[in-house]
Amino acid sequence: MIASLRAVVARSLRLPRRRQLLGLASGFAAAWLASGVASYAASPEDDAPAAAAVAPPAPIDLRRYPNLRPFKSRPPLPALVVPLHVVEPRRDVRASEWASPYCTDWSDGVERCVRSSALGKPICVPAEPPESERHPVACSNADQNVLNQVCFRYAVVNPGRLSSLFVQVNWTWAARGWRAEYGEDDGIGSRDNLVTTYLRRKGVTGPIAEKRTYYCFQTYEKPIDWRKISPGAPPY
Repeated sequence: MIASLRAVVARSLRLPRRRQLLGLASGFAAAWLASGVASYAASPEDDAPAAAAVAPPAPIDLRRYPNLRPFKSRPPLPALVVPLHVVEPRRDVRASEWASPYCTDWSDGVERCVRSSALGKPICVPAEPPESERHPVACSNADQNVLNQVCFRYAVVNPGRLSSLFVQVNWTWAARGWRAEYGEDDGIGSRDNLVTTYLRRKGVTGPIAEKRTYYCFQTYEKPIDWRKISPGAPPY
């Protein structure tokens, strides 16, 4: 900008006095505008991505969903009546856009989101190391208490392992209240079975990644015969 101003002054000195003043004014204005445009073009903001990263969604407010009360003489179950599409949203989105009520660690291969509990807001960062392409979101860890509250039947699936399980949450009445117990464990019988094979067998139709993942199949929306699965509970 200094060189531009010097050139303006030098040219103006060769003109009559009135034209010198007019020339200086217009020359200073032109030089200032040129400098501003150049500094804007070199601004670090231009090095930013064309689209800003999507902020992680806020935790789902589970207080708006009602508790189950299958037994009149007992307090309500800790279980909440939450629609399946809320508990298990589609997974063909960015990890930073996925809103799960129970997951605490999930990734799409490019982004990874973590939080200390399902009630906290997640922090999303680039996956380390990043994979070559984005895959459907896989939930590798969950807040067990919240998962029990919102999901009646779910799976924990590990690719290439025998520890993949299909779990049903059975609420049992004890002296101090309801407690979650588990039944209907259904492990994958072969290390060669894929996550996709197992989840398709359970009726999952959405996108699936060949990664360790939690997946909810049934919430507490459908009628459940609690007299069969809640030992110690009184008649209705």
